Amino acid sequence: MFAWAFSLLVLASCSSAPRLSIPVFEKDQFIGTLTVKRSFGHFTDASALSFDQFGDLYVTDGGGNGLYKFNRKGDSLAAVVAQGHDHGQFDRPLGVDASLTNSVAVADRNNYRIEVFSRDLIYQSTIEGHAPGSQIQFGYPSAVCRSTTGYYYVIDGERHRLIAFNPATGVQRAFTTVADEHHYELFPRDIALDAGEYVAVADVNSGGIKLFNSTGSTVKEVRYRPASEARMTVSGNDLVAFDHVANTVRLFDFRELTYAGSYSLPQELKNAVTVVKRDDELYVLTKDKVVVCSIHSASDLN
Repeated sequence: MFAWAFSLLVLASCSSAPRLSIPVFEKDQFIGTLTVKRSFGHFTDASALSFDQFGDLYVTDGGGNGLYKFNRKGDSLAAVVAQGHDHGQFDRPLGVDASLTNSVAVADRNNYRIEVFSRDLIYQSTIEGHAPGSQIQFGYPSAVCRSTTGYYYVIDGERHRLIAFNPATGVQRAFTTVADEHHYELFPRDIALDAGEYVAVADVNSGGIKLFNSTGSTVKEVRYRPASEARMTVSGNDLVAFDHVANTVRLFDFRELTYAGSYSLPQELKNAVTVVKRDDELYVLTKDKVVVCSIHSASDLN
């Protein structure tokens, strides 16, 4: 059912869709403060962080060509670290998604592939981006999300596009969009996927965050000037957008894209890369470590 629906070209669905009323993010409203609690890890140039369903977290180190697993306390549980082209080796891994029960997908940028491991970091499979004769074609993947229906959502850095493909069927489709009269082509900076297979895209060309449903139709959008700098993660109903230039974390309702408030990172975390929210904590990935911050709401301070 999903494959049939997704096979409809996104451009066709957009051409008949009604115009969207597009809200605009204008200024920060800070809803609390952050306190550094602890840190762990030692990376060369960390690139992405993802939690699995059991509360363990995984970090890709693009500079050190490694994939690391920790528990929430920061204890090291497993690692795959090596440079190269064989399985269990990487060439600048940039993205990771561990949200499914027993599958960790890694965007292995310079090897033009997605490497898939078990949650114990045992190699499972490879999805080649330049395999001859395959409909699945991509290069320099910079982000990956995997759905429960077997689809992988990948930013294809070679063609500056978002694609979704199913390795079991070999079906691949590219996302595209036309934003009112400006005719913006989608230029994804980062993506985030929720449990219902809605995908949020930080789009450089339109300067906004767009929300697509599983058929590829645009259902919501917010004008967001820092889209070119945004790194996004999802936590329950929250879309967490990190702006490294402003060193600010902004929360949006994932399905509605309504702005909920901001947190300013402590000054010592100026080299932060991305942020993941878990309960009342923020896990801040910097280039060299993971820093855990507790969240204090504005009401707590009164």
